[in-house]
Amino acid sequence: MKIVSNPLRLSLLALVTSFWVPQAGQACTTAAFPASTERVVAKSYDWHLGHGMAVANLKGIGKKALQLKADDTPAEWVSKYGSLTFNQNGREFPVGGMNEKGLVVEIMWLDSTVYPAVDARETVNELQWIQYQLDNYATVSEAVAAADKLRISRAYAPVHYMVCDATGACATFENLEGKMVVHSGADLKAPTLTNSSYSESMKYLSYFEGFGGRAPSPNGTTSLQRFTRASMMASSFDPKGKVTAPDAAFKMLDSVGGTAYSKFHLVYDPTNKIVRFRTHSKRAVKTVDIKQWDWVCAKDKDRALMYNMNAAGPAGDVTAKFQSFDPAENLKMIKAGLKDIQGSLPPKMAERLAAYPAQLPCL
Repeated sequence: MKIVSNPLRLSLLALVTSFWVPQAGQACTTAAFPASTERVVAKSYDWHLGHGMAVANLKGIGKKALQLKADDTPAEWVSKYGSLTFNQNGREFPVGGMNEKGLVVEIMWLDSTVYPAVDARETVNELQWIQYQLDNYATVSEAVAAADKLRISRAYAPVHYMVCDATGACATFENLEGKMVVHSGADLKAPTLTNSSYSESMKYLSYFEGFGGRAPSPNGTTSLQRFTRASMMASSFDPKGKVTAPDAAFKMLDSVGGTAYSKFHLVYDPTNKIVRFRTHSKRAVKTVDIKQWDWVCAKDKDRALMYNMNAAGPAGDVTAKFQSFDPAENLKMIKAGLKDIQGSLPPKMAERLAAYPAQLPCL
């Protein structure tokens, strides 16, 4: 049955959803551009803190998840792939990134998240789940197949994720009512995610042009309005047009994340293994070509690299400007990231996060 939009109903929807606007620091948006030859994925990271480090993580590293609770069973693995991640809470605990195979993993706040009850599965926390995916999987299909392998043991945030790869495939991962819910393939009609559940977002989207309804693109900043606007802008991208996919992605990010709380704008190019980013304080677009890096670890030296996302400098390629990992800078970053929430975390959390990378051997 064809869905016909009702202006009054849409007005009521807008009014109702306005009462469910996440706090400004929880207004992240991620959207893929399926028609682009680069398979672009764009992310607006919205938070009240603007510091951040880009980190080059190595493959061949033996890892055991940080245990925060007595009933956790920390996951153990060896990283198969190198990755570029964006971090606020320390190396190995990213808020997003892309690995050398072009797998992109991004995180968004979701108040309705309910993590699973304690069971026999191995555990990771909500940020280390991102690093685990980047370390282990090259494609969305691999990540989907392993969706129930781990249990997320919450450290602080209720979140959900979107994962995309170099083929253009994407999937969303949400913990709802204690179970992992995945949307992928034919179930993922719009590769977008904000701060509402994917199913709720798709119900709202169905009232708009191009997705079953007649309503024009909404102008608001609620989660559902941003989801709709990002989906409409991404789906309307013309790969034969004059605007490049990265430029279209940054334009979309300006539309959905143009406030002072939009701390990072990230544009991933999984096809060419290039990542572009800008920050709220440094608007020049920096480019990282991860094909240039040798990701192999060394037993006698920590070869991980890092780059201050708010470093001064012109737009352009900063791949060669990454410097050797500095534990002191890592601790500084962690303390800045946890300063407002440390009362909700286990004791000496900053020190534990800072010490963690040194415990990971090159195998």
